[in-house]
Amino acid sequence: MKKNLILILGILLILFLFACFVQAGSCVDSDGKNLYKKGTVKMFSRTVCVDKCNRQGKLSECRCNKYGTSYFTITYTCPSGSKCKDGACFRTCSPKTCAQLGKQCGKQNNGCGESVDCGPQTRSCITEFGVCSVSGEEVCDNGNYDDCSAVDPRTDEVCDDGKDNDCDGLVDMDDNDCIDKDLDNDGYESIEYGGTDCYDEDASIYPGAVEVCDGINNDCDESTDEGCACVNGVKKAKTCGIGECKKTVDMICVLGKWDGQCVAPEPSEDEVCDDNLDNDCDGLVDQLDNDCEVGGTGGVIEDGNELILSLHKGWNVLPVTLDTGVVEIDKMFGSVLDNIVIIREYGADDVFVFDPKIPARFNSL
Repeated sequence: MKKNLILILGILLILFLFACFVQAGSCVDSDGKNLYKKGTVKMFSRTVCVDKCNRQGKLSECRCNKYGTSYFTITYTCPSGSKCKDGACFRTCSPKTCAQLGKQCGKQNNGCGESVDCGPQTRSCITEFGVCSVSGEEVCDNGNYDDCSAVDPRTDEVCDDGKDNDCDGLVDMDDNDCIDKDLDNDGYESIEYGGTDCYDEDASIYPGAVEVCDGINNDCDESTDEGCACVNGVKKAKTCGIGECKKTVDMICVLGKWDGQCVAPEPSEDEVCDDNLDNDCDGLVDQLDNDCEVGGTGGVIEDGNELILSLHKGWNVLPVTLDTGVVEIDKMFGSVLDNIVIIREYGADDVFVFDPKIPARFNSL
């Protein structure tokens, strides 16, 4: 009898536990917690509650308890931009994307009262500094990321550490920063390195320096020795004096001026009257020189047709006409021009009386 009672109690306990188990999983909510979808709650596959709008325009949402053993209703006011209709909240606006909102990160209002996730609060980044790439982090600030936190690693180039300190792709002595760009220390960098000093090995040569007439572009403009009388180092010949006193010397340009003097020597002898030279350096040769006697005598035929002169050996005469005075002819002995008389040669012993009214001129052959 006692055994039967224990058996009956055991069976009842099993049935009770089975009923509790079945009851615990019997509530099902078709729309979860979605306010924008009309849902129902079922218990043991039988609909026991339907979402609906009340008279105040609010949503009565059916929900299962957390154990699924029963259900209840909760009243919601539809979010901004929506209203309750036919058991669900219907949007009255178009939600915007993060791109439309101009946002990159964080939780943002999509314009319809809903939150949209536009991106993480932080993200990694890389910034280029010259040829150096540095990692950093960007932090979300009011929907957009701040600048990358990467720190500029560039410093002045160290010329002996084997590193590209200034991130320009050049290391140590290959870097222009390690080259002395002003070798002559005149305050102007060489044009070879982007400066204006046209000759960086001489401190007297730089832009704006005084131009010296030395054949060098001292002021680094487009001209050399501008304003100078001559080019430094150039030579030229200079002649002075006349006759046998003529002399030629070489002049040389020094600092824009001709250096050297030409001084004619003093005559070394008196005029020699038959060597065709200006011995006494007075510009007159042989019988044209007052120091020499006339080389012959002569006379005139009254009709003017012929002038006859007796010439010493080696002499000639420039004949004249009676009415016009001196008329020069070529020096060929015995030539005739117009009405100029014939010149005849006579031996040294034949002498004619010279008429002083005729301005005859003598010269040596």
